[in-house]
Amino acid sequence: MAATDGGVIYEGAFGSRHLGQAPAMSRDTVFRIASMIKVVTSVAAMQLVEQGKIALDAPAPPIDQALASPQVLTGFDPAGAPKLRPAKQPITLRHLLTHTAGFAYRLWDAEAVRYANALDRLPARQRALLPRTPLMF
Repeated sequence: MAATDGGVIYEGAFGSRHLGQAPAMSRDTVFRIASMIKVVTSVAAMQLVEQGKIALDAPAPPIDQALASPQVLTGFDPAGAPKLRPAKQPITLRHLLTHTAGFAYRLWDAEAVRYANALDRLPARQRALLPRTPLMF
């Protein structure tokens, strides 16, 4: 599908839902786009920048506590509790779009895994006071 602000300019479906097998693709076929959502979100954000509704280098809107008051993981105390400090600057849309905000994936960051494990060991009351995802830098 393709559309402009005036409406849909193309809509169609072709091919099969499974490579070389029936059933045929239809306009209501559901796709799992996984990481492609980053492209869709980036395009939408840049359209808002073009329209002057948001700015690349302004602080990101406080839609999530992790964005509004970011905390940076600086290490762990001798008991294994995480040590955090406030970020030195706010997270911007540019940081988010270029993956330079400081967030890390547990998949390949050992400190992020250690942080998640440390949170799991804390009582719920203490855990609620800490960010679920600190910045790594």
